[in-house]
Amino acid sequence: MKRERGFTLIEMLICIAVIAILVSLLLPAVSRASEHGRKTVCVGNLKQLQLAWQTYADENDGKLLPNTINDLGDRTKSGSLWWIQGLLDFSAANTDNTNTALLVNPHYARIATQIREPRIFKCPSDRSQISLRNAAAKAARVRSYSLNLYVGGQAHCYPEKTLFGPQKLQAFAQHDPTSVFTFIDTHPDSLFYPSFDPGPEKFWSWVDVPSSLHNGSGVLAFADGHVATKRWLRDTRFPARYTAYLSSYSSVFKANDDAEYLRRATPYYSEWIRAQAP
Repeated sequence: MKRERGFTLIEMLICIAVIAILVSLLLPAVSRASEHGRKTVCVGNLKQLQLAWQTYADENDGKLLPNTINDLGDRTKSGSLWWIQGLLDFSAANTDNTNTALLVNPHYARIATQIREPRIFKCPSDRSQISLRNAAAKAARVRSYSLNLYVGGQAHCYPEKTLFGPQKLQAFAQHDPTSVFTFIDTHPDSLFYPSFDPGPEKFWSWVDVPSSLHNGSGVLAFADGHVATKRWLRDTRFPARYTAYLSSYSSVFKANDDAEYLRRATPYYSEWIRAQAP
């Protein structure tokens, strides 16, 4: 009986090499597809936040969700209730990092009258975590998004000028709401306050930095209700370290065309102040 010939070692090695090449070609495509799915979820989250922003104004005589860079003090006083609460960092001692009540409990957050699901505040591509006190376990941080400081925010002072933004929805009647960004997917290392400060026009540095976790892109919501994906320039895509707050006002984070894009999409010009309803 004739003996059938099997594979030689060389033939097996060639097959393995071919399979390895095919896998290396397919993995990036699979990774991109997975990231596309996460970006779709992120877009959906911002759409829900933007809808809540609009609904809050409709139900409160046009008043915008109050927004600020400082939420210290008694967080349950009505005058201290901002759109959400919480100052994030990477400290195990800071309970704000993991406290979802600051997002969805009406005693702390005004947007909680519209949104009660914590997952809406978290981008699935944001894997930022903190080490718990025993250092053996980690926990995910609760938030990935910020609200433009000058949309419902208070004045903010710079050496060159003091900036203001609209406090009422009526201000948008005289301006194009399609060009004003509200919520933004924020760089994990730049995520501290609930607000996002783009800085004044022509300012030399980034102040807060957008996220680029979606294959170099970020997601923004606009005052008219639409949500868009923005592909950032290469020097805007600061790598996420997930270890410390991103230091602003540094030559490392020199402003570029992306920074000016966000500043042009920010309502802090003097005419916006005059346009506000009394």
